[in-house]
Amino acid sequence: MPYLNRPDAKVFFDDLGSGEPIITMHGFIENGSYWSRTGVSGALAAAGYRVIDMDMRGHGRSVPEGARPSYTAESVVEDISGLADQLGLKRFHLLTHATAWSGTIGPFLPIRT
Repeated sequence: MPYLNRPDAKVFFDDLGSGEPIITMHGFIENGSYWSRTGVSGALAAAGYRVIDMDMRGHGRSVPEGARPSYTAESVVEDISGLADQLGLKRFHLLTHATAWSGTIGPFLPIRT
């Protein structure tokens, strides 16, 4: 199973399709499989996108590590950036389920050129 290894968490992700990448973020008390269960991941992959469905910390198959795992907005930004780096993504779209994520996380992601 593919994981992003962070100092205080193992973050699970699924990687489907090829083409311009989209990293998805689910809402609270859900997991990354939300996007495949609803048919969104498959439809985007069929349309020519690479879709990376991530289980956020504390959700799905992601696992906290160490005595003090972090669940801050900053740690989520670091997870997304770390995942993009691990996968060699210079640019990507961010698709969020909850509007709070796009407003909270999006502005803090570095612009990749």
